[in-house]
Amino acid sequence: MKGIAINLTVVALVLAPIFFLMAAFTQPVDDIHQHVMEFALPTTLTTTALLLVGVTLLSTLIGTSLAAAVSFLDFPGRRFFSAAFLLPLAVPAYVMAFVAIGLLDYSGPVQTTLRSWGFENLPEIRSIGGAVLVLSLCLYPYVYLLARTSFASLSGRTLEASRCLGMGPLGTFFRLLLPLSLPAILCGSLLVAMECLADFGAVSAFNLDTFTTLIYKSWYALDSFSTASRLSGYLLLPALALLLSQSWLQGRRNRWETPAAPSRPTKIEGWKGWLLSLAAAAWTALVLGVPLVQLLFWSFDSGQHRALRWDDFWHSLAQSGMAAIFAVIIALALILSHRGHRPLAGGVLNRLCLLGYGLPGTVLAVGVFRWSTWWPEALAVALVVLIYGLVTRYLAVAFHPLQSAESKVNLEQDHASASLGQSRWRTFRAVLLPQVLPGIWAGAVLVFLDVMKEMPITLMTRPTGWDTLSVRIFEFTSEGDWEHAALPSLVLVAVSCLPLLFMGRQRES
Repeated sequence: MKGIAINLTVVALVLAPIFFLMAAFTQPVDDIHQHVMEFALPTTLTTTALLLVGVTLLSTLIGTSLAAAVSFLDFPGRRFFSAAFLLPLAVPAYVMAFVAIGLLDYSGPVQTTLRSWGFENLPEIRSIGGAVLVLSLCLYPYVYLLARTSFASLSGRTLEASRCLGMGPLGTFFRLLLPLSLPAILCGSLLVAMECLADFGAVSAFNLDTFTTLIYKSWYALDSFSTASRLSGYLLLPALALLLSQSWLQGRRNRWETPAAPSRPTKIEGWKGWLLSLAAAAWTALVLGVPLVQLLFWSFDSGQHRALRWDDFWHSLAQSGMAAIFAVIIALALILSHRGHRPLAGGVLNRLCLLGYGLPGTVLAVGVFRWSTWWPEALAVALVVLIYGLVTRYLAVAFHPLQSAESKVNLEQDHASASLGQSRWRTFRAVLLPQVLPGIWAGAVLVFLDVMKEMPITLMTRPTGWDTLSVRIFEFTSEGDWEHAALPSLVLVAVSCLPLLFMGRQRES
């Protein structure tokens, strides 16, 4: 019963913002809401749908292709590029967006040079197509990582059997390997769709009206919090549908994939192997090298060092650290509350506790702010509201590494400790904690870095004067000041590389 009580408390805290968003539909509709529904919403729905479909399809194509290349082909530098293809996750989408605009806009260096060479009528980067391309370059690693893991789990005997049946390399891939890995690829595609639906910073840089930007503008530009609440309620259904679909598919994928002797990649020798290496290097330079070089160029421009305010950096560290600590503590309490006795209700409640990850930041910010108006005055301070929203959003990020680590600890060790007269606290401290510590660190690091890059919740619920690196970047890019946004962006990218290095080290150990 004590475990169920912990679950119910966390579920109530997670679902409260959703409940208060739904309560907005009981209030009368104002003129601003009618205007938004009649003139702004149709265009917003079209743009959001086109962006969602385009980014999901292109990210899936890129991620699957790169995963297949490093899984089944052995070429010079393969191990390096296998890790390098993950690095775009270190670049926030809104950073990649303003770098692309600064380089490829009409007045940017690329188009200016091409026009001087006689090329006219060049495509406009500030378009749905440009946003699809940039978001896909940032989000494809979700598909790449899951597809590569699935490809690596395929048995070498399966490939040998396909060759014995006379199937060529392409036939084996499209008729055997791809269908077997389809659950993992679809799981990654749904993650991409969730991130695309929740994106706020990148689409703002492209001046596109999507649901997330419309919610923000309704609250801050039109000064209609009720309209923002209703729009957030409309976005709840597709966001939760994507989350539940991804969770269901993840469970199916875990059951379908079984450990197996990995297949050996085909050795590509001679000029063909070096050509593949050159293509991989060109891709890495495109998605990571060019943005970093441009950011460095802007950062070292005269006077740009003043764009980095250390107060913003310390605020980012402080809120990220607090969110990581609270998220890990709550995730650990949820997992330990049912250790050794996992009732069905506890599993269902744990899933409900993780619903916040499926909510776009703008939606969660509106819900949290709406509920905070009912709090006691002592609690309804903006920093508490901000940390609460961040923990609700990223609790799932801390939960999964912890759950994975805890599931590997045999219950017999707990029973042996209890038989020696040790209390549950001493058993946890001496037996369980040392073994789940890697999961605790993994969850804390991942939450910390996610919060460092997070923009909409911080932007919409922060205390007055509480600016962070992401907020400062948003302010600069909103004014088209790419140069001043470069140095804070470089700091974010540098810090964001830490979890990727951590993940790579975990995979090698």
